[in-house]
Amino acid sequence: LAREPVTPLARALLGSRHLRRLLGLRVAELGVSRRFAYAVLETGHVGVAYAWQGEPIPRRLLEEETLEGLLVYAWQHPAATQASLAAASAALSLLLSEEPGLVEWEPGWRLLDAMGIGEGSRVAVVGLVGGLVEELRRRRATVVVYEDDPLHRREAERLGVEARPGGQLALEAAGYSHIVATGASLLTPEAWSAVRGSEAVKGLVGPTASLPLDAAMELGYTAVAGSVVPPEQSGAALRLARAGYGFRVLRRHMRKWLWARG
Repeated sequence: LAREPVTPLARALLGSRHLRRLLGLRVAELGVSRRFAYAVLETGHVGVAYAWQGEPIPRRLLEEETLEGLLVYAWQHPAATQASLAAASAALSLLLSEEPGLVEWEPGWRLLDAMGIGEGSRVAVVGLVGGLVEELRRRRATVVVYEDDPLHRREAERLGVEARPGGQLALEAAGYSHIVATGASLLTPEAWSAVRGSEAVKGLVGPTASLPLDAAMELGYTAVAGSVVPPEQSGAALRLARAGYGFRVLRRHMRKWLWARG
């Protein structure tokens, strides 16, 4: 692992004007459980990101003391990226508690409006989000889900849409008008690489979509719909993350937001 920003995700996070003043903050705690990686800043703000296949956080990251020191490792290895995105999520918790007007709170599926998705849109969904698929069908969009997990592919088919292995996306990305990717797809660069050359409108969704809009736009995404742990929920959310609970439980202690261009 290199102690410098050698990947597009690391450069996007470190180059964000919204995060710049926070980069020197100390990371007080960093860990990973069965479902989530989690980070706690010296301010007490908590962030989470989906855990990568149960792998521990690389020891070198445990030696890093600052937010900047963790963001450097994004996309160098998935187990490192989970820690980087958890730290970015904690930074967003602080940023949005200080500047709540940057985002739209509890937006429902306004992400799809911000992306211009409606009847006739051809949408690739990278990573299954059941509610998203249902809303896209309600809007009469054509939907294909790309998922590496065969159980999730079967679930997508039960929701009435076609599902394909994630590896096919690189061959088919040019055929879509819109691409909606889960934040968890950012644990590795493969999904981003598959669509980077596509002219489709791209968005991010989910609790691991921990990017400020300017960082997301550097990667080609025009809207981000994420979730953040509010300061008053930090203690409860951290206990649940440490104990291995998933998003269905943790979301009771998070707030959803939408950050879109224009």
